[in-house]
Amino acid sequence: MIHVALCFSDSSGTYYKHALVTALSVFDNTKSEICLHIIHDETLTPAAGKAFTDLCAGWGHRLVLHPAEEIPKAVADNVPDSFGKGALYRLMIPRLIQEDRILYLDCDVVCACDPEEIYRRDLSGKYLGAVPIAEKQGLRVSRKYGLASPIYVNSGVLLLDLEKIRREIPDFLERLSAIVRDREIRIADQEAINIFFDGKANAFALLPEFCNFRIDPEDHAVLPLAAYQGKVLHFAGEKPWRVFTPPALYYWKYYAALFPGENVLERMVNLEPYEYAPLFSFLLRHERLRRWVNRLREAERDGLASVIRARLFPRSGKQRKP
Repeated sequence: MIHVALCFSDSSGTYYKHALVTALSVFDNTKSEICLHIIHDETLTPAAGKAFTDLCAGWGHRLVLHPAEEIPKAVADNVPDSFGKGALYRLMIPRLIQEDRILYLDCDVVCACDPEEIYRRDLSGKYLGAVPIAEKQGLRVSRKYGLASPIYVNSGVLLLDLEKIRREIPDFLERLSAIVRDREIRIADQEAINIFFDGKANAFALLPEFCNFRIDPEDHAVLPLAAYQGKVLHFAGEKPWRVFTPPALYYWKYYAALFPGENVLERMVNLEPYEYAPLFSFLLRHERLRRWVNRLREAERDGLASVIRARLFPRSGKQRKP
């Protein structure tokens, strides 16, 4: 059995729909039995609870609901409004979920691969498995917070060794909550995790990129649709229910299956389009046009004269004679 955790607070009364999409994408891409754990608060309505119950029952999987613990006011007050207190619920997983390991997913994730490929990975004695952000960006963030390690992981997909965390860090929740309370940080849970584990040799098992394929307007937003298969798609930037990008089709596929009564096509048409996304999606289907797009990018980056010179007079391995 695979244990998967989702955590959220739903003050709008509609956010649970995104969590349902994540859950359905997991169910649709595996033959393994799933136990879905949801850490929630009082904002989970009876209708939302029934939706998760019906979904799990329909697919033959288990559902366990875990009421979140109360977050101290001093901690909650230091969480940016753009994330909300639900961002801290994943820090409660080792205490509330009494399993040996678990795969945690953000609710802006669509699974386009078998989650068992991640769940069965060897953590090699590390506390958790995660995907690091790009090297330059990670180095920049590490310097900002004075971290010893240049490796900075994204917390949207985590494979947690719960037994090890409970055994060796019994006050895990309190210690990370203290970081959120006492530091000026932007992404409360993610930065608390990176700050807490900084310098610990047995902290992170680094997972390959497909386990957390982050999508935002500057990264992975416009690729051929086949490039998104076999990956966990994490809409870390603009959300697919707000802005349209090609991989958003994976999200809307599952949303339409969950809510057939809604006019999904009309909602998609009215989304704010990511600038040039439809054009580039078309261009990228054609090899020759892809090459021209790459040349335009080179011209923008290196200057037109430099690109023309490189194309007309490509370098050879021979040295010029004086």
